[in-house]
Amino acid sequence: MIKSLPALSIAAVFSTLLGCTSLPAAREVAQQACQPSFAEKSLNLVHAQSATIPEAPKVTFNLDGANLEVRFEITMDPSKIYAKEKFGNEEYPYQFDVAEVFLKVSDAPASKMTYHEFEITPLNQSLQIKIDVKGGKKTFSASEEILATTAAQITETGWSAKFSIPLEKFGWKGLSASVTGNAFVIIGKPNLKTYWALELPPQTKPSFHMPEHFVELLPVCADVKDQSN
Repeated sequence: MIKSLPALSIAAVFSTLLGCTSLPAAREVAQQACQPSFAEKSLNLVHAQSATIPEAPKVTFNLDGANLEVRFEITMDPSKIYAKEKFGNEEYPYQFDVAEVFLKVSDAPASKMTYHEFEITPLNQSLQIKIDVKGGKKTFSASEEILATTAAQITETGWSAKFSIPLEKFGWKGLSASVTGNAFVIIGKPNLKTYWALELPPQTKPSFHMPEHFVELLPVCADVKDQSN
């Protein structure tokens, strides 16, 4: 959802752009109207193993230049955060409390595409995975380079997390519709977890790797300024 503007609606923006007789005028209108961030959104509960359901985590997306900034706020009793300072063998962030972003930067269909998974725990332990999809089969591999910077902090009211993802590393050409994905949070100890998603139906068995449910992560007007340059 795009933040509402008191003077200019998105429809009015495009109507004005079409009526502009000069490129500078079009650029000025775009800069005045485009707010490159979404309002804070609550994630949806898609699966629960516990009868005690915490408050829904919240996520916000923001476009800072060519960087996708994703912020999570998880409100809960800090003493109940499930985290571990040092992982053992075969232990990964997604086995603990975790915030995740799935990102695709292309127009490829869900049946043949590449997307990336970014994870972070309350202790700022991160994991980045590349997923190749072909013929419905997914191949998982660790990213060869650091594609996102992360930060996390435990607070008096729970914990927060932030991802900063440079879209140019994924070949982004400035079109908002080509940036799709999803956002997730897992809370709780084994067998007592709750699973949350920006866009997924309720599930009897939790599975986040469903690219057919990816949604656009940038405001509709994010590419207006880019195309007017």
